[in-house]
Amino acid sequence: MREHKAVFQVLGAMQNAYYRSDDRRERFVTLCKDIDVQRITFESYMHKKLSRSRPIAHLKIMFKNIAHLTGMVKAT
Repeated sequence: MREHKAVFQVLGAMQNAYYRSDDRRERFVTLCKDIDVQRITFESYMHKKLSRSRPIAHLKIMFKNIAHLTGMVKAT
């Protein structure tokens, strides 16, 4: 558990943020269409730890998360 604690914390935070309603789940699906999200998710899955590569991609994803969670962007 010590090795994977950060992964579970991030997944727990995402679950708390996006699984509250159908609208938020739809926003999460829209967010997952992003190529940066897909690449970072794949890298994290393959290496069994959070990916820390490509800081610009992480910033883009953070801003997209904020936009989706605050309703600035509509789910497609």
